[in-house]
Amino acid sequence: MCSLAIGQMAGPADMREVARLEREVAEVCGVAKAANARLVSLLAGAGDTGAWEGYGIRSVEHWVTGKCGLSAGRARSLVMTARPMAELPEVAAAFGAGALSADQVAVLARRAPAHVDADMATSAQAATVEQLSRTLARYRFARPLESEADKPDDKDRSVVGQFDSRRL
Repeated sequence: MCSLAIGQMAGPADMREVARLEREVAEVCGVAKAANARLVSLLAGAGDTGAWEGYGIRSVEHWVTGKCGLSAGRARSLVMTARPMAELPEVAAAFGAGALSADQVAVLARRAPAHVDADMATSAQAATVEQLSRTLARYRFARPLESEADKPDDKDRSVVGQFDSRRL
């Protein structure tokens, strides 16, 4: 615990302690992020295989509350994060490496389409959860065209309707 008063400058010994604490917090957070990623991966497997099914179990989320000792809200968040991870392999890899938190990944899983996976995996590392939520809630991702055949051809375009020059 830091005993410095607000506005008081830390001395060299205090700065070393702050630096040590910051390093240790970063290390523990990286381990926690990687552990959460592993849990999300396991939950995806439980959902895919039906391993959660049993007498009296109503859903994967219900199973998670009992198996993991989590609240219904936290279980729901983890399961909702787990479902699209196969479509977001770069996000999943960054999560597993401890570069993204469960909360950051939950926002990406909810809002980011698969075709922006690599970009999101990189840019999310520099954003807070609040920044990701605000930005992705407002952003409308363009859908990529699947093939050349899906591209619109100018000669096939037509305009249907009437032109009223009086409204100009």
